[in-house]
Amino acid sequence: MEKKIFLSLLCFVSVFMTGMNSANSQVKFSMHIGGTLPLGTYADCLDTPNSTQNGDYIIAWNVKTDKAGAAVGFDLGAKFRFPIPTVKGLGAIATADLFFNLSKKEARDCFNDYMLLVCSNNSISNYDLNVPKYVNIPVMCGLNYEYAISNNAKIWGEGAAGLNIGIITDLKMNCSEQDFNYKYSIAYESQYTFAFQFGAGVLLSDRLSLGLHYYNLGSQKVKGNAKYIVTWYGGGESDKGIFVFDRINPSMLCLRLGYHF
Repeated sequence: MEKKIFLSLLCFVSVFMTGMNSANSQVKFSMHIGGTLPLGTYADCLDTPNSTQNGDYIIAWNVKTDKAGAAVGFDLGAKFRFPIPTVKGLGAIATADLFFNLSKKEARDCFNDYMLLVCSNNSISNYDLNVPKYVNIPVMCGLNYEYAISNNAKIWGEGAAGLNIGIITDLKMNCSEQDFNYKYSIAYESQYTFAFQFGAGVLLSDRLSLGLHYYNLGSQKVKGNAKYIVTWYGGGESDKGIFVFDRINPSMLCLRLGYHF
């Protein structure tokens, strides 16, 4: 999974480096940072941990709910803008963003409760748990329009569309003590989907901007590979296979601050 994230980040870095190289030309380059509020469908916690010994029940990835899903996160991004001389105030833009969101506390608590149940049933005091996180990397092209309302202030609006790289980090649950060993993991496949965004804001002194954006990150199929291994003194069991859950439709509302070079 770490390799997938590293390769995906190359898209973000390429936009950043291109913008830095063009900062002294007619192309306007900016970087921005802000907070993200997830709006689309992500996940739901299902039954209580006492209902089963199988970890499969914990998350349903296609239910919009306040119980689980993605928590409020952050956005780091870059944009460069090419002026279109034929229309005053109009420019073509290319953007790249990195959205990072933890699973909500309710989802993390659900996994923790399940692991505590496994440990208590086998007299184990410690366990390792990595709960899935959401990473989205939209890379887009579009149009931006600026309108001056004073010598030092402009209002602007923009829209763009492109590709989103959707990543769910691996789920890992491990515990062991003496003759008992439990390992359960899910490796999710990265998804590549059509995405779009639109936003508006204010630009001050051609340096600082404040903007509100809506991102629709596309319909993502949740699938990957699962592994389950349990061994104990005198026995054990294991299983692995490919799984396909229902789709999720993540979207983000972003409030962010930008600096224009």
